[in-house]
Amino acid sequence: MMGGLVCFLANSAMLGMYRKAHRDFRYIRDVEKVQQEKLLGILARNAGTDFGRAHGFAKIRDMEGYRERVPLRDYGDFEPWLARIRAGEQNVLTAEKVLLLEPTSGSTSGTKLIPYTQGLREEFQQGLKPWIYDLYTAPGLEGMRWGKSYWSVTPAATGRRRTQGGVPIGFEEDRAYFGRLEQWLLGLVLAAPGSLGREEDMDAFLGRTARTLAGSGNLTFLSVWNPTYLELLLDRVEAEGLGSPQTLWKRLAAVSCWADAQAAGPARSLKERLPGVAFQPKGLLATEGFVSFPVWGERGAALSVRSHFFEFELEDGSVLPAHRLERGCRGSVVLTTSGGLYRYRLKDEVEVTGFLGRIPLLRFLGRKGRVSDLFGEKLAEGFVGEVLGRLDLPQGLAFLAPEGDRYVLYSGGSPDPEVLDMALRENFHYDYCRRLGQLKAPAVYRLERDAAREYLEACVARGQRLGDVKPPLLQLEGGWHKVLKGGFL
Repeated sequence: MMGGLVCFLANSAMLGMYRKAHRDFRYIRDVEKVQQEKLLGILARNAGTDFGRAHGFAKIRDMEGYRERVPLRDYGDFEPWLARIRAGEQNVLTAEKVLLLEPTSGSTSGTKLIPYTQGLREEFQQGLKPWIYDLYTAPGLEGMRWGKSYWSVTPAATGRRRTQGGVPIGFEEDRAYFGRLEQWLLGLVLAAPGSLGREEDMDAFLGRTARTLAGSGNLTFLSVWNPTYLELLLDRVEAEGLGSPQTLWKRLAAVSCWADAQAAGPARSLKERLPGVAFQPKGLLATEGFVSFPVWGERGAALSVRSHFFEFELEDGSVLPAHRLERGCRGSVVLTTSGGLYRYRLKDEVEVTGFLGRIPLLRFLGRKGRVSDLFGEKLAEGFVGEVLGRLDLPQGLAFLAPEGDRYVLYSGGSPDPEVLDMALRENFHYDYCRRLGQLKAPAVYRLERDAAREYLEACVARGQRLGDVKPPLLQLEGGWHKVLKGGFL
């Protein structure tokens, strides 16, 4: 009883701190004004930086002037500036001190290091606060504040490092996204201690986490990124004879996880294992910035217009600001943040599903430009996802990957390779490569039960953070039969 009261008081205190941010967000009536103020504020604070002087920030008066002076950039285009930051220089991209460089995975550039400043922390909080307040006050979920919550902890791949210039790499704990008072309050309500993140062995990390959660009978909320990860924890809890979710967490009310694009199948599988628990799909939150957050009862996630300045690059090459988006628009997100990324192509594609007042609601579609192209076949992730969706595969890990002069489908099922080949040949370029003999017929590799855990371990061993590991549909690298147990059919 006393534990529940402590949780109620701590959660209620946090909600009291977040009420204003939620109200300010819900009462936005002029998205263009909010976004222009956000942009001009960022530019004014950083006009004296090396980047700001090089691009004439002091002379920019509006969105149009910004677009004229600052081109769209990929991560690699920032490399000359980032190299100076890694060397320890300040006032390069931001006037604020770079507190650390947060690692994230890149589709073509390996591990990316993202500058993190106090201003960027505050921009993340502009999205976190209204989301948490909205969730904990949603109809039917008010009782969550009486219990503890689990927020996915990222295990360390290695000890904390620094660049040659002495800049720290990575947060010591995931809760560093929050302020000091909030971190103290979180310490009262989090089911898993931050010290779990210092566990470098993945198997030991999963075991400790499973045992910790099994001992948290007062658990009311679970927040993870990858739904497959939570399934692994549930498997571990049951394998160690600790109980079942239904007997251990009778008060569990809600789960937050990825549920769009390639995560849709794993999310459905997880939901089947937790009947009676409300599920809320994640918004789009990247290491580089906080794009959107879910709103209870709405289809789509609300664009976090108070976090950063947003633009959207459409399929025809045009670029629209947030206030000009219309229902049905599809495009990739472009960010300008207080962390020093200016007109940065995030390469996450979204679709506008509607509006919350004037605020766009977005659905994540997938990563832009993820294409496997060994011989000119140009297999895009979206197309591969459609093909896999037609194969009646069992729930769980399933993806296509190149292997020499063929593609291999990794799955727990046994689809006919000829059916797979026929489906892939609907792609003109793939069919052409098959007819030329450049590509051989695809193969099927049937995965064993522990494939999801093995996949997570392999990704972390390759340098990815646990929070960056997404359910795959298309891998650009081969060799997965060497790390995932199973056999070719």
